[in-house]
Amino acid sequence: MAVSKKWLSFGFLVLIQVLSGLIYKLAQTSSDYAFSPFAALAIAEALKLAMSAGMFALQCRSATSPKTSFGDEVSKLDWPTILKIQALALLYCVNNRITFIVMKSADPATYVVFKSMSSVFTALAWCALMGTPIVRRQWAAIVQQSCGLIVTQYESCTGSMTLPAVTYALLSTSTMISSLTAVANEKQLKRMPIPMNLQNIVLYSGGVLFNAGGHWLASQTHVGIPRFFEGYNAASAVLILMNACIGVVCVAVYKFADAVIKSLAFGVTTVVLTLISWAMFDLKLDPIKAAGCIIIVTSIFQHSMGHGRAVATAESSKRHEAGLPK
Repeated sequence: MAVSKKWLSFGFLVLIQVLSGLIYKLAQTSSDYAFSPFAALAIAEALKLAMSAGMFALQCRSATSPKTSFGDEVSKLDWPTILKIQALALLYCVNNRITFIVMKSADPATYVVFKSMSSVFTALAWCALMGTPIVRRQWAAIVQQSCGLIVTQYESCTGSMTLPAVTYALLSTSTMISSLTAVANEKQLKRMPIPMNLQNIVLYSGGVLFNAGGHWLASQTHVGIPRFFEGYNAASAVLILMNACIGVVCVAVYKFADAVIKSLAFGVTTVVLTLISWAMFDLKLDPIKAAGCIIIVTSIFQHSMGHGRAVATAESSKRHEAGLPK
């Protein structure tokens, strides 16, 4: 049963990653969005807020100890904690908006391939925030991955990169924010004495406010911004549902899968989206770019193996310092 759950989570992770890269393109009309991205994100955050509130209510109702009552759990929230979670919500808001902008010019394969560099920034964030060392295998994978990225994005005939410099700057910013938020979120979930669902309620409440505020500000400063519930079609509805459900899928993956399965899923996603982009979005796929994709896929696997070893080393060191057996 454990094996079936692991591979089921693998399948869901591949599916959600492929949809994440593809649905942004399908939701566009003439290389733009007929709806307000801020409004769509606010609706998705509201759905996540409703799901988290429902799960938190069920958790409190099923609790047998008065120490886990609704009031006691909420009382654990203080302003410093709320502000930390809201800062994370603001970063998510900015990053999600950047994704909408980037996907107007980048094909899904390029987006996913470039986002694979998040492993580099994640390793640095883990080292800074969680005290996890970066081992030699990770450094080798980082160099390998960087070289593979250059191979896939550099046009030797024209002597230039495939996409505009602004797009690469936005992709770099988005990748760094994704890495920082992933590690910061994991740190908060593991170290804050507050239930995960309650943390998510605070997080998604901020997401609703920040995205709704962004929509209002855009409508006040730009002409032609669609109204809050205007311009949606089937693809944009799937985009909203995908953004709302991605948290649930990630929790299942973190629970039932491991680093190898996650890296394998990302490699499969890269291959699938490369073929889709070649067939649907005029991606130029030649042997050199294919070789670059293979380099990136193998480096992802190497990096995940190195990360697992680094985490084990850090935990062993902490146990040794505490006088516990390794």
